[in-house]
Amino acid sequence: NIVALVDVDSNYLDRASASFPNARLYADYREMLESEEGKIDAVVIGTTDHHHAPATIRAIRKGLHVYCEKPLTHTVQEARIIAEEAKKQGVATQLGTQIHAGDNYRRVVEIVESGVLGDIGEVHVWVGKGWGGGDLPTETQAPPKNLNWDLWLGPAPERPYAAG
Repeated sequence: NIVALVDVDSNYLDRASASFPNARLYADYREMLESEEGKIDAVVIGTTDHHHAPATIRAIRKGLHVYCEKPLTHTVQEARIIAEEAKKQGVATQLGTQIHAGDNYRRVVEIVESGVLGDIGEVHVWVGKGWGGGDLPTETQAPPKNLNWDLWLGPAPERPYAAG
């Protein structure tokens, strides 16, 4: 059961809550971890990258199992802390690569591992979607009212908001 939802953008939180009307809503994952202590078993962390390690460490220290999207950490030290804490707390952790955990990817792995294709020497992959590129926004403005910019920044260095 999904019992709590967290997002620093109230628009996303409102949309998600429509699908899970009984879930308790939070803007700050730290507040959720405190309020839900003893009431939840696991968390899925899909925040901005710079929150991954701090949120994972906090959740593990509460004895929660964690599924965190990539990248798990920005430093080797953060990764070591997570591994040590997970071992100490006896919780399971998993690093997610989002769509790669889906049925279509698992089926491809099953086919390859079955040997039906023989020895595979090389694989080419095309992506029909443009990833990255383009110029970084240069104009800054006040963040939209629905976005808690301070919570979004979290442990990252302070910087002005720029749409894009």
